[in-house]
Amino acid sequence: MTPGLYPSVDETRGSGHDVSLLDEIMDACSQGLIVFLANKALRQPQSYRLAFRELGLAIGLCALPIIADTIAKDESRFGSRPGLQGAVDILLRYESVAEEIISFWFPHAQQQDKSWQAHQNINDVMLATALVPELFLSVGERVPRPAERRQDPPAG
Repeated sequence: MTPGLYPSVDETRGSGHDVSLLDEIMDACSQGLIVFLANKALRQPQSYRLAFRELGLAIGLCALPIIADTIAKDESRFGSRPGLQGAVDILLRYESVAEEIISFWFPHAQQQDKSWQAHQNINDVMLATALVPELFLSVGERVPRPAERRQDPPAG
C-alpha cells in the first residue's frame, strides 16, 4: 500500500473519522441484516446456502457484545452517538441468530457432507472462529504481524 494513501486507524483515532466509519458500518450492518432475515435466507434448503458466508455472519454477530462494551466504556472516544448506539442495539437483538447458524452447520462439519467438503478449508476456519470467537475477536491492542515480530540477526 502506498504510504499516506489511506490513514491508519491510529492516525484517525481521536479525530472522529474511525468513529464515523464505525457508525456507518453498524448502520449498514443493521439494515443489511434485517433485509437478509426478511428474505428468509436461513430457511432455504442447504443446497442454496454457503456455510462460510453464514458463519461469517455468525462471527460478526458474536463480535457485537465486544463492540457494545467498547462503546460503553470509552465515552470520551465515542461520545453521544445515538445513531451508532441505535444500530448496535438493533443488531444485539439478533445475537441469537449466530447460535442458529452454528447449530445448523455443525452437524454438516461432523458428517463431512458434500456441501461442507466443497469449501472445507474456509468452512473449518469459519466454524472454529464462530465456536470460540473470544480467541479471535478483540478491540484495541493491535497484534503485530509475523513479519513485524521478526528481528534482524545481530550484526557481527
